[in-house]
Amino acid sequence: MARRWGWALIGLSIACSAPRDVEPIAQVSSAVAQGPWSILPSSPPQLTGHTATLIGEGRVLVIGGVNAIDAAQDRGYLLVHTPGKRVVETKLAGKLVEARQGHTATTMASGKILVAGGEAGIEVRSTAELVDTTTTLTTLAAPMRGRRTKHAAAALPDGKVLVVGGRAALAELSSAEIYDPGTNTWSDAPPMSTPRVFPTATTLNDGTILVVGGTTRNADLFDPKTKTFTRVGNMTDARVGHVASKLPSGKVLVAGGYTELLGPSSAAVTPTAEIYDPATKAWTKVPPMPTPRGNATATLLPNGAVLVAGGRVELTPLNYVDVYDEKTNAWQSGSPMVLPHALHTATAFSNGDVLVVGSAFSELFTLLPQATECSRAADCETGFCVDGVCCATSCTGGCERCDTSGASGACTAVSGAFNHCAPGNTCIKNACVPSAGTTCSADRLSVVSKDGAPTSCAPYVCDNSVGVCAKECASSVDCAPGSLCSAGTKQCVPAAPAADDEGGCAASPRPSRPWGAAFAAVAALAGVVVARRRRAARTR
Repeated sequence: MARRWGWALIGLSIACSAPRDVEPIAQVSSAVAQGPWSILPSSPPQLTGHTATLIGEGRVLVIGGVNAIDAAQDRGYLLVHTPGKRVVETKLAGKLVEARQGHTATTMASGKILVAGGEAGIEVRSTAELVDTTTTLTTLAAPMRGRRTKHAAAALPDGKVLVVGGRAALAELSSAEIYDPGTNTWSDAPPMSTPRVFPTATTLNDGTILVVGGTTRNADLFDPKTKTFTRVGNMTDARVGHVASKLPSGKVLVAGGYTELLGPSSAAVTPTAEIYDPATKAWTKVPPMPTPRGNATATLLPNGAVLVAGGRVELTPLNYVDVYDEKTNAWQSGSPMVLPHALHTATAFSNGDVLVVGSAFSELFTLLPQATECSRAADCETGFCVDGVCCATSCTGGCERCDTSGASGACTAVSGAFNHCAPGNTCIKNACVPSAGTTCSADRLSVVSKDGAPTSCAPYVCDNSVGVCAKECASSVDCAPGSLCSAGTKQCVPAAPAADDEGGCAASPRPSRPWGAAFAAVAALAGVVVARRRRAARTR
């Protein structure tokens, strides 16, 4: 049985193929921005238990779920995001063959999406459907070998799909099965080591699949080559309703959730986090999240950080955001979402934007570019929020700032009081020094204290930028009258005293007069002549 989907937004000429009972609701939402988050008023509200699958550049298909009155949905929504703009275009898609929530939606190598299991009311489903995102046809696939909901699924390297755990009625399941799209058949896989409900299944770099959670501490590793599960050690905490995200290193971060299935109670929710290392097959505890939560989402960002958003404590949904950085092994609090979300989905686009859908109006997260105003480092593409702007570096120097006009978010050296020095200090020559609490006199020859008393700066002048006497000179302009700047020592030194009656240059010797020696010789000769004449007169 095939049923045609009713979205016409994906660029195909199928406007006449929509079912008669589907009214298109296409519109462009004008996002309401708050920091890195934007509300998208036109996107599907009040959904939980749905799936959201990226089906191409900027396109997300939302399938099933339950609405505000807890009725399972057979609708699909297509949300189209334009990179670089906080705008999402929304279309109402056609119907699934069967309404469902708590199902899985897995993209296969063919591009089709396998929708499997789930529930509607008290009925747990075994049925499966195929969504062809090219032709928009929905076709019933062969049913699973058993009923299951709240399970996990992962695509295998050979194009098949692994489905694990979940529950049937009230029984938790350890069983697993594999769907073969080539033959449209299901086959049993060996069971996991323990039953798991709300598990996570994370594909590792070598193709194996890590399955964790379900109120148990142990973990299973599925090998697609041997089609077998292997126990791979115990987590430090049992958890269910947690998040799991593969890190840039290939390790897996697991965080939050509930320590018991009968909840969610405040006593059961946990903030703890740990990392699985595929190389050692061991778990390591890492710092806990700032916010305890279950039923949240975890999304890997382009800068390598993991964005954990929303969730709930007891039955109260949260808008809190925590961000984990593997490089520093630390959490930061990000700017909160505009609205609280729990049991929602979070889908990352290739440009790094994240679309959150469910339990309220949808929201779009956009990392803030360099030089943009910010309040938290976790909101910035660079990972640094300094002086109220997204900065290129940490800019931790005392005499550096990142909000200098024209610097475009680059760390810049500063002087004077506009700095990061400790209170009571200022910047002089790119170093933090104690502030004097003084100002310069109008002629710059003195510093003036708070009570108005002047103090001479001689042999220097006062530095107007910091209100203190200079301690070195670049030229004689930095020296008081009567002093010169020594180029060798950069110190102001007294000028030499004058050496002639006319007050010549004190730093230069008096020049010799070329006619002085001749004048002295003539005078001496005249004296000799006068003396001889006097002697002759006495002898007469």
